[in-house]
Amino acid sequence: MKVKRIVLALVAMVTVSTAAVAQPDQPRRERPNKTEMIKKRTDNMVQKYGLNEAQATKLLELNTKYADKMRPGGRHFGPRPPRDAQATEEGQRRPAEMEAYDKELQEILTSDQYQQYKTDREKMRQERPHGRHRGPRGGHPEGQE
Repeated sequence: MKVKRIVLALVAMVTVSTAAVAQPDQPRRERPNKTEMIKKRTDNMVQKYGLNEAQATKLLELNTKYADKMRPGGRHFGPRPPRDAQATEEGQRRPAEMEAYDKELQEILTSDQYQQYKTDREKMRQERPHGRHRGPRGGHPEGQE
């Protein structure tokens, strides 16, 4: 009886270890290339702000122009640029490239479209943490320790 338990335990261990080793490798997600990311960003903005064909074409050119100059983070690509020394109208320091991008974008969009873009951008800034922990420290829910 004791031998039977030992044999069953060994069979169970071998089965579990074999199953763990036999797991297929997870395919690596390929990162989209820069051109795809630029196109996706442009398409999202065209849809979100209701741009016409002429605006869409100019926006694609603008996003392509600034793709390597603006920092990564989902919507911008390339290396992080140095901070600009001057504060903007929002009271925050921003890279000179972002200010130049915004200036050119303002020429492409209508005033209503650009105002909506600025509102959306500010809302995103408010929602995302800047170098802070996303949750409460120590793994405790807020207000409980």
